[in-house]
Amino acid sequence: MSDDESILGFSNRWYAKGIETAVTCPLNEVLNIKRLSPELFVATKLEAYLGRGNDDHIGSRDIEDILLVVDGRGELVAEAQ
Repeated sequence: MSDDESILGFSNRWYAKGIETAVTCPLNEVLNIKRLSPELFVATKLEAYLGRGNDDHIGSRDIEDILLVVDGRGELVAEAQ
């Protein structure tokens, strides 16, 4: 994701920090990806939901993504502090 709204037509106040602190993870021997910390991922998804969710908790992909990260991840609270 870019933190420049002119590129994608939207942005999120958490993208810049996410880009700055992203962790490189190997997918295979030749391909690496950058990933957000779980707490920043949740922050970006919460902001996205507030901007486009239309109070549809059931149909929101952002809420679904948050639930997938939070479910069974007890350490998330400690990571967010």
